[in-house]
Amino acid sequence: MQTVMSSSDSVGRRVTTWQRLVAAGAAAVIASAVANLAVAAVLCSVLDVPAGFAPLQAISVLSLTIVGVIAAVLVFAAICRLSVRPVRLFTIVASVALVVSWVAPLAVYFANTFPGTNASRVVGLMSLHAIAGVVTIAVLRTYGTAVR
Repeated sequence: MQTVMSSSDSVGRRVTTWQRLVAAGAAAVIASAVANLAVAAVLCSVLDVPAGFAPLQAISVLSLTIVGVIAAVLVFAAICRLSVRPVRLFTIVASVALVVSWVAPLAVYFANTFPGTNASRVVGLMSLHAIAGVVTIAVLRTYGTAVR
């Protein structure tokens, strides 16, 4: 028996199950991680990123992408459980969270935390946040719930 976690949305009754949420969450993690690793590799070669600039190194990109997307999936689950319009509310919350997430790269830039920090590398880092955010929002909106 599957547990229904949601209430209605504007288009009809939108529901999700734990199995659906885990599958959509895993897809969001994998898609975001692959996309971010590919873009980070391109950024490293195009921007001639030194090894000391850790935020664009593969291990940092992979680990922080996974943590961020898992956090988004957990927020999505909570919103599905509590909201009357979960897809709409999640889209708003996730969009705001994306903008807030840009504080970290900007702090790296202004504090000059890592060797080789410059504006183009920080903008590249911010683009990785945007990629993960857009992929996660799209996957969870599309596959995280179903109309019943």
